[in-house]
Amino acid sequence: MAAMRALWLIVALVLTACTESGGEDLEQSFRGQFEQWYRDHPPSTALPIPSELALLARHKPVYFLGPDARPPVDFYGHYIANGTLHDGDGQVLARAPDRATLNQYARDPRARFIHDGPKGEYGPGVVYGRVDHDRLVIDGAPLELTFLTYTLVFETSGVLAGLPGWQELAIQAVADPTDWHQLDHYVNVTVALREEQPIALMFQHHNYQRTWRLVGPAGPGRLDLPIDGRPLVDIALRSNEAYPHRGEPARWRAVSFMESGARFLVLGEDAPMQSGEDLTDPARRLDDLTLVTLPHADAFYTFRGSLGEARTLPGRSGPPGADYNTLAGLKAPATQLVAAYWYEGLADYPDQVTALLQSAWRGRRLDLAPFVARFAREAGLAGDG
Repeated sequence: MAAMRALWLIVALVLTACTESGGEDLEQSFRGQFEQWYRDHPPSTALPIPSELALLARHKPVYFLGPDARPPVDFYGHYIANGTLHDGDGQVLARAPDRATLNQYARDPRARFIHDGPKGEYGPGVVYGRVDHDRLVIDGAPLELTFLTYTLVFETSGVLAGLPGWQELAIQAVADPTDWHQLDHYVNVTVALREEQPIALMFQHHNYQRTWRLVGPAGPGRLDLPIDGRPLVDIALRSNEAYPHRGEPARWRAVSFMESGARFLVLGEDAPMQSGEDLTDPARRLDDLTLVTLPHADAFYTFRGSLGEARTLPGRSGPPGADYNTLAGLKAPATQLVAAYWYEGLADYPDQVTALLQSAWRGRRLDLAPFVARFAREAGLAGDG
């Protein structure tokens, strides 16, 4: 009996760790800030122009999956087409809704789509590409940048494959670790371009990002693109997170939230409860994904409700649209770029980013100066606006 109580204490701790303290209040604040973001930055209804499409095609990543991983799917043709859209009272709005129907309810925060899968194999998947433009101000001079963001869609999102043993047992006692929640459409890789030349790559990891520079001297924080300009990306087992290609199995420190895990990620210290490792094993190369573009205003990005079933345990309910990959205060592409530039051993970063995130949560003005200065200096952009 004592052993059973101990197990359930562990389960409770693990599940509490799957969401930040504050629970529903933080979730409401998070979504409320995005409502203001959309008012201040109305998403475009236009598709990329031909020159932008050419850039998206030129830099489309090459992805590598684990040996037994399910492939990415078509959001509308596979995921949305196999499920039911409900209103806030649980009444059915549409079965197997199409894109037009999902967009009709995109602004309803109580709308919920429930997927019927995962089912059998769906065939070749797609990668969603979008183009954004933003600027950095370096030494008082504006630097115009183009951002190419590529997103994969998976039917389910699992937990870290490299959890400590006791956490793995606790998770398995209450849920399927490969199906923590329905839908994962935050599998993002972003190429930042200056005058059509790549200067940085940004990867989405759980609820935070990491930027790697492609320019400047060799050293920490630097990656090199293949000669064809297409990033090589490994997709983590179970969690689907995107990481730089290593050509062999690799382990990456990971946390649920940067606010509580920055010291662990960057310095390997003070591991929070919600931490472990993402595992990558690039056994299968995906090079046949169809590039699809959607307007920034499409429900794929902007859906206010939930795009997966509601589940009782914290953190297991379906997510909103793909725009909600970070805090609204950090949503500007150039802000994400510099705020996410970190590498192992960067001693002052944990305190700086924790303060930045606290300001973003509270809707305060962000002090980006140290982040801009560091990225500009190490990427060789300082004084070169």
